Amino acid sequence: MATTAAKRAARPRASPASPATTIAGAVASCKFLLDSVPDDPNKIFVFFDDDPAGVPRDPNNGWTYDPVTNTITFHGPACDAIKSLTVTDVDVVFGCNVPVPG
Repeated sequence: MATTAAKRAARPRASPASPATTIAGAVASCKFLLDSVPDDPNKIFVFFDDDPAGVPRDPNNGWTYDPVTNTITFHGPACDAIKSLTVTDVDVVFGCNVPVPG
């Protein structure tokens, strides 16, 4: 089975006091449209900042996948981390449970 990965910068990191942080946090989205459709929706893995622990598939504190819209939506503290710019890199990997380095 081929492994597909999508690497995306959540938002550039900025100084906490800067206006750019406020604006970027306000427009940061917890919904990510995938570039391609996974062969097996049960083999989607998500990582923040190349952390091999991954983000759990959890509707309260993690993510969910919607096959109709082909989107991943982050929930709870996972969404908060994206909006607060704590996370700067999101990896969505199909088929292989490891982050994409870099």
